[in-house]
Amino acid sequence: MVQFAHFSDTHLGARQYNLAEREQDFYESFQETIDKILEERVDFVLHAGDLFEHNRPKVEALFEAQKGFLKLQKKGIPVYVIPGNHDLRVRRKVIPPQSLYQNIGVKVLGGKKRHVVLNDHNLFLGGIPYFPRYYSEQLKEDLSKIAQQAKEEYKYRILMLHQGLQSHLPYEQAYELKLTDIPKNFHYYAMGHVHRRIIENYGEGKLSFPGSADIWRADEIHDFKEKGKGFNLVDLSGDEPDIQFINIETIRHFEYYKIQVEKFQKELEKMIEKIKTITKTTPKKPMVKCVVEGKMEYDNAYYATKIKGAIDELAFHSRIEFNPEIEGVKLEKMQVFNLREILNQLWDDDESMVNFTEELFNLLKEKNIDQAVKTAEKFYQGWKNDS
Repeated sequence: MVQFAHFSDTHLGARQYNLAEREQDFYESFQETIDKILEERVDFVLHAGDLFEHNRPKVEALFEAQKGFLKLQKKGIPVYVIPGNHDLRVRRKVIPPQSLYQNIGVKVLGGKKRHVVLNDHNLFLGGIPYFPRYYSEQLKEDLSKIAQQAKEEYKYRILMLHQGLQSHLPYEQAYELKLTDIPKNFHYYAMGHVHRRIIENYGEGKLSFPGSADIWRADEIHDFKEKGKGFNLVDLSGDEPDIQFINIETIRHFEYYKIQVEKFQKELEKMIEKIKTITKTTPKKPMVKCVVEGKMEYDNAYYATKIKGAIDELAFHSRIEFNPEIEGVKLEKMQVFNLREILNQLWDDDESMVNFTEELFNLLKEKNIDQAVKTAEKFYQGWKNDS
């Protein structure tokens, strides 16, 4: 019998809405995940990328990861990890932060070492780190190589990837691979990057995203309400992998409400009752977002004060937005963005990446396609030489 745990996208160090308590929530979700894994008596653990929120994690995040991995080491359970996009500095030859834990039973796949063989189980385990979309051809080459190494003589074959797939991130530029780009000679595909829980048939077995360990973005709320958050418990002893979603309980709920201003008091009372029900059944006060829509009789401050006064004792944190209507025309909220600030956040102040993406954006904005292609090719060659 071969049984293991698969989780990913723990984003240790994430401070959602700049709230220290939300950072602590991510740490608690990680520790509960580790504790529940220990209850299942697994043979090994897979983490499929984005262990940390940043590729230069804060000390608290490093400590929480160490604390969790030490629990597994004490029980003799090895951990295999790959770096995700949040763990990596794309161009520079910098080892991922997961490498700090190699002396406590954590083995990093994805650098020069792309696979290991677990002889006790006759199991081939391959792992490739995150590749950005503009390196997708190199990624496909690496996938082809690892498929050739995963020979039929191995009873079990597992592939770890941290990539977006077109079938699950269908928006242009959001994905790096099509499903058919992934080799088909594996029994289990341990995926990361997509924060929803997904299981589907592929290759000689199953492909699965276990989802993120906490609610990292608001668009994960629907999937969380349907399937929860946690990890996959995988058993390879049958004809095909048996996968169970194991839920953790410490997740702070996110609640989203719309209030039509014409029915303001009635819908506010309805929202209060729903929040009260949640606080009775969950260990933490929820995050609440409320959008007020319609033709406003009073200014925004009037409605915001009413809502805040009603829910502040029930909610941990609330955000109130307005979609006003003037003479039958709904006004959509507009925001102004500073491109360089966004790129600095995206690339964690990696100046070479910020400069490259800013230059590429400006060239494409001016429809200077030829120069944009040359710039991208030059950058790609520099990355290959540095890798």
